[in-house]
Amino acid sequence: MARGGTGTEFGVFVTIDGGAHWAQFKGNFPTAGVRGMVIQPRAQELVLGSYGRSIWIVDMAPLQQLTLDVLSSEAHLFDAKPGVLFRTRYTYGATIEQLNGDMSFRGENPPYGTMITYYLRDDRDHNVTLAITDEQGNAVRSMTGPGTAGLHRINWNLQPDDPEVTSYAATASEREFQLRVTPGTYTVTLQLGGTAISQQIAVALEGDGT
Repeated sequence: MARGGTGTEFGVFVTIDGGAHWAQFKGNFPTAGVRGMVIQPRAQELVLGSYGRSIWIVDMAPLQQLTLDVLSSEAHLFDAKPGVLFRTRYTYGATIEQLNGDMSFRGENPPYGTMITYYLRDDRDHNVTLAITDEQGNAVRSMTGPGTAGLHRINWNLQPDDPEVTSYAATASEREFQLRVTPGTYTVTLQLGGTAISQQIAVALEGDGT
């Protein structure tokens, strides 16, 4: 099934049936003219260049998995990208670029962890539950997501429900790193009434093939 997209003066439009039907790709992308589009194949991310705005990057992996069979199903849980455990570098205004004030600009980083994407065909009268377990089946994290029809994305920041610092942490970066789960394979389960759909999530240390 042919998938594709096109940039217009009024945003981006995508198709999953070879152009028979088109839908506007919304999210947080503004109504702006698109001048360039390219897909980064390893990360499966779409990079857009808009007229008079900036560069906009979005994960396209769920759309690449979207089919007519998925759209007709009651619910679907998409493959999740691996989560990477890395240490965040914090600065507190002591670097020369921050002392330059408005002369320096930084774009917003993506959230720490991995995105969990699911689809619901119909509206529900309650939120859905996403349960994450480890390789032994132990409960690690429980999250809720919207029960409205459509695609939804929930970020798992690689923390368990009750994180604990197990040793002395000298910096904020070290302390946050200790609050994360350990490397391994985890299972996320979408619980929707009597239906349960599961996918695995690999969590690895930075540099271990990432």
